[in-house]
Amino acid sequence: MEICNSEDRVVEGEEVYLTADVLGFQHQSRTQFSDPDDRVDLIERTDWRAGSGNTADWSISVRPLPDYPTRVNSIQNYQNLVRTVQFDVSISGIYGGLDRAATVTDGLLSEITWLSSFVQGTLPSHSKIEIREDTSDPEDQPDYVRLRTLHGNVGGCCKTGNLLFTVKQEQSVFLDRAYDTFQEKQDSLELRKILGFYADSLDPNRPVDIKLANLCIAAEMLADRYLEEDPGATADMISGLVDGVGVEYQDLIPDKGSLKTQYGDDIYERDDITPEYFWCRARNHVIHGGSSVTTTEISRDYNALLILLQRILREILLEGNTESLLGMSDLEPNNFVSL
Repeated sequence: MEICNSEDRVVEGEEVYLTADVLGFQHQSRTQFSDPDDRVDLIERTDWRAGSGNTADWSISVRPLPDYPTRVNSIQNYQNLVRTVQFDVSISGIYGGLDRAATVTDGLLSEITWLSSFVQGTLPSHSKIEIREDTSDPEDQPDYVRLRTLHGNVGGCCKTGNLLFTVKQEQSVFLDRAYDTFQEKQDSLELRKILGFYADSLDPNRPVDIKLANLCIAAEMLADRYLEEDPGATADMISGLVDGVGVEYQDLIPDKGSLKTQYGDDIYERDDITPEYFWCRARNHVIHGGSSVTTTEISRDYNALLILLQRILREILLEGNTESLLGMSDLEPNNFVSL
């Protein structure tokens, strides 16, 4: 829905200021240190292709709502997405009506929130965009308002353990490094769908069987899109993805997971086993049923596959550049069995 209070206003390349209410976005990793005046610059670009022959310069900053800790706690405790922050957007180089500026910004914010879901563990979503000519008084009636359908997913419910950044500056560094790659590959690799399954797999209210199934779908979909030629069997597809991206996986194979429980430690010596696809027995159990795989084995395979998928997405999005990103440089196996 759109409400335009300045129908005659035309944008001719000048700087336009927009604000967006965002649900489920985590401003920083620890809510107890939140400051309502603590604005963080997230990302900026110049000469960005905005469509219709326009090239735009833009910047996005984030500021928490005054009761940010209470809102995050609500998400954690009740698993419902609520507004947590506002994005402040400055964009220039757009020509047309206010609806044109809002449409360009809408698409941009969708990309940023989808990309941020990887480090947030929750898929944020912006619900409203406002444009004001006078930004000095946020209580003034906006010139333009757009309300939109949410694409958010509560995912990991803003739990600190699902965050892949340790301090707020890391999130900005990640977005800056990963955005161009995400924009280039989001369609060919169907990254939005994959990140949707990833976020859903972190939902603490879902049974571990369902969470593992989500990860399996994400891994298989990513392998299918990543490989240029059809490798055939699922095992070959997974090994092609793991080897192609170049991530370590041996340290993730759980001792009490479904593969080693069945075959022991000689998994690398057998021609009928693909170690890169170490969750295959648990996968077949939760999708097809029939095999004797315990809940403990499923849980351990889930934890290991989660870290493997995080490593793969990290390499695809950052292309190995994890310097100063402490939350991503130590994606180690998790021995905790989640039921």
